Amino acid sequence: MSLKPAGPEEELAEMLQALGIPDAGRNRRSVPEAAELVSVGKDVYGREQRLAPPAALAWRKLQAAAESEGIVLQLVSAFRSWSYQKQIIERKLAAGQTMEKILRVSAVPGFSEHHTGRAIDVTTPDCKPLTEEFEQTPGFAWFVRHANDFGFSMTYPRNNNSGVIYEPWHWTFDELGIGTMTAPPTAASFPNPPEILSFGEVRLRFVRLVPGDESHGLVPQYHFRIVTAGDVDVGHINFRIGDTEHVRLCAGHIGFEITEAFRGHEFAFQACRAIAPFVRSFYETVTITSDPDNQASIRTIERLGASFIDEIPVPPHDPHYQRGSRSKKRYRWTP
Repeated sequence: MSLKPAGPEEELAEMLQALGIPDAGRNRRSVPEAAELVSVGKDVYGREQRLAPPAALAWRKLQAAAESEGIVLQLVSAFRSWSYQKQIIERKLAAGQTMEKILRVSAVPGFSEHHTGRAIDVTTPDCKPLTEEFEQTPGFAWFVRHANDFGFSMTYPRNNNSGVIYEPWHWTFDELGIGTMTAPPTAASFPNPPEILSFGEVRLRFVRLVPGDESHGLVPQYHFRIVTAGDVDVGHINFRIGDTEHVRLCAGHIGFEITEAFRGHEFAFQACRAIAPFVRSFYETVTITSDPDNQASIRTIERLGASFIDEIPVPPHDPHYQRGSRSKKRYRWTP
């Protein structure tokens, strides 16, 4: 009798069991390994490293830009498989480290950003890799100024809420990048939306412009109520203006919610179509996100014709993580 091959989740469960942490993945969505990888050359230890193609291209451009200004940036690590992550933990255990200490600096197998092929650990010559010493180098200063221009952001800043130590060397690529806004307003000059924004059975009633909070990556957003005939309020839709990590990875530029009693009438879809002309005055394309289990939201997004980008883990320091969200499906919409 042949046994059914174990699937990825069963394989991961076996890894965690072997490490003595079988509950480490409970109530968490694992991070799938990158399906396609390309070489990005050797790291500081002479090992061949690989990244997902978009991340690899962005890294090469970033590295070349830094070099043109006299800054040498080197890879310490890039893609890691589930099994390689397990080996890292096993080596540290064999060296006498406690699991508690290990998990302050190393992710559990199946839950590392390195599995996506979009995360990199970097250093510069004459700097000990994977230490806070990197923060004191000209390379780090250059990285902080320019990383976002190439789509990279720091995952674990100082005083993050993830329980992971400060990692100035660890950066993650987001292929949407920044700078997609076609007409960015200043904080004091956000235009009023058109008086009439409607589609099908709904129209949007502008309520207010909600100010952002830069310290938490929150951007200004237009808040509208969704109303139907007879001024029946059926929900709300928000349009966020900005391209912070929070927007690009978790919140998206468009957010909507229909009151439960009024669901099933395609009001969310109609509200998105209603707001589309106003969105176009800022962006050529925007990001819309959804939790993977929110099928109603996903149906709305797909009906809009948005194209699926990827499913990514929610960074532990993001407000959505604190609300219980662990991964997001991201879509690109041309309004």
